[in-house]
Amino acid sequence: MNYVFHSMIVIFCGYMMMFYSEKIYSLGHDTEVAGRLLRSTPRDCLLIRTSDSFTGLLLFAIGLLLLIVSLLHDKEGSGG
Repeated sequence: MNYVFHSMIVIFCGYMMMFYSEKIYSLGHDTEVAGRLLRSTPRDCLLIRTSDSFTGLLLFAIGLLLLIVSLLHDKEGSGG
């Protein structure tokens, strides 16, 4: 059951990184620093958003894999 909780956290973090990166920037940095990150040159902004999306997708995939493994482990461990 512990792995299911962790996989849900990883899936949620990946989802937030893919779709709500502006809110994550404001949470992790000062609002002024987050604004400067998001208002940099268009090429830099595209690079930052692309890398955040791929990182979030990777976290989401790892969370799904962990969820599948934990559910299979629970199924085998229940004796059925």
